[in-house]
Amino acid sequence: MKRSVEQGFTLIELLIVISTIGVLSALSITSLKIYRSNAAYGVASKTMRDARTSLEAGIIENETAPAAVPLTAQTTQGPIQAASANALLPAMQLPRNLKFQVMYDPACTVGACISDMLQVDHCHSLEYTRWTRFGDGVEVQLDHVAGASCT
Repeated sequence: MKRSVEQGFTLIELLIVISTIGVLSALSITSLKIYRSNAAYGVASKTMRDARTSLEAGIIENETAPAAVPLTAQTTQGPIQAASANALLPAMQLPRNLKFQVMYDPACTVGACISDMLQVDHCHSLEYTRWTRFGDGVEVQLDHVAGASCT
């Protein structure tokens, strides 16, 4: 008499494999979110460096002091849309998914007021970077500041 032996996985073995795959995928999704946030902050940081360079060029290129720029925010990609901010930041191009803010007050000459301010938030990061120069020339760069996204 011949016995037929069925081979295969038991229910317990299948459940263990499925739960292991679930745990590994949950860990990878968490890591992916962290990597995405870090990459987004890198874009914001690079945009801040470009904006500072553009700001210095805009101040130096003008023979007279540039016009004051009230606090201006932009969330659209491309060149700066506000005319006064565009004159201050020549050739500045913004990448997508950013909230960019700029302010300039040429009349500020004492440490109690803000002469220049740039802030860059990336929409996929919960951190932003801000650079401020006071009227007496003191500069402050704040990196990895916790904050909300572009909303």
